[in-house]
Amino acid sequence: MNGQGRFRRETRKLRVLVALGLLALILFLVDRVLPGPDPWILPPEVAGRIRNAIDTVFTRHGIDPSGVRTWNAQGQNGRLPRVEQRAKVPPGFPSLLVNHELARLLEPVGGHIVAIERTKDNTVTMHIVRQGVTIRSIAFHVDPKM
Repeated sequence: MNGQGRFRRETRKLRVLVALGLLALILFLVDRVLPGPDPWILPPEVAGRIRNAIDTVFTRHGIDPSGVRTWNAQGQNGRLPRVEQRAKVPPGFPSLLVNHELARLLEPVGGHIVAIERTKDNTVTMHIVRQGVTIRSIAFHVDPKM
């Protein structure tokens, strides 16, 4: 009797493990087949929050938005157009601080900053990336005349 009860428990465990394995396989296949959110489509509320974050940083650091040149550029793989901006800033512009502030403000919408410094051009470009897609680039150019 004891051996038969142990056999039933072991078979029950085996059935549960097989069922869980099948369920995991089904969930894996469904995840691969069903499309997730398209990273190339930027929801309007996210675009608005990104614009607000940029405006906030510009205001905090005395960058006049009317002096910022803005245009649309062809996005990655020719899909989503990317907004590009060029702002003139004075010598001593705290680019590292701006980078951290902007990254903190973009975190709630899933954005982060990839910054590139070109010392010989006196330029720091901050690319705003969300879900692996660069959606906006801001080039801060140090103007010694400011």
